[in-house]
Amino acid sequence: SKEKQSGGDGQHFLGLDIGGTNLRIAYLNSNESDNNKIDIETYEVPLVVRRSSGKFFFGYLADCVKHFYLVRRLSSLGLTQIPLGLTFLFNYKQLSIDQGEIVQMGLNTNISDVIGKDPVESLQCAIKLLSIPVKVVAVANDATSTLIYGRHLVRDASISLILGSGTNIAYMEK
Repeated sequence: SKEKQSGGDGQHFLGLDIGGTNLRIAYLNSNESDNNKIDIETYEVPLVVRRSSGKFFFGYLADCVKHFYLVRRLSSLGLTQIPLGLTFLFNYKQLSIDQGEIVQMGLNTNISDVIGKDPVESLQCAIKLLSIPVKVVAVANDATSTLIYGRHLVRDASISLILGSGTNIAYMEK
């Protein structure tokens, strides 16, 4: 049986963008009348989380997804599963659209036990423990995700640029 991933009012998507000190979780209903409206919440990633173990780190990310899911009352949508795209700032090798291998974490995010592991699988395992109907379906780096978001806002956007922590831009050049 095909799982219900969309309600009568369109496709529903979540995004998680993990950076050096913050993470953002976004919700998009693709058929809302204002197609540029995306509901976003920012969460701090404390130093103790950024210098912990992989299980604690990905568990914290999953806890934030659960908080967002509950506060936004996404269970009222009646979905059996909501797809989530993961924007992963840290250095990883892209193996497929939904698989990667962590090569290196950032200077302020020192979690050595995740090196060589898949960030999608690690996050999905943590989400599964919390019993929320969210499936990680894609992973991308921050430059790619910035371009995707830029194209969502302006179809002609063709370049993205990461200027620093929390300062991402995408623009069109003629």
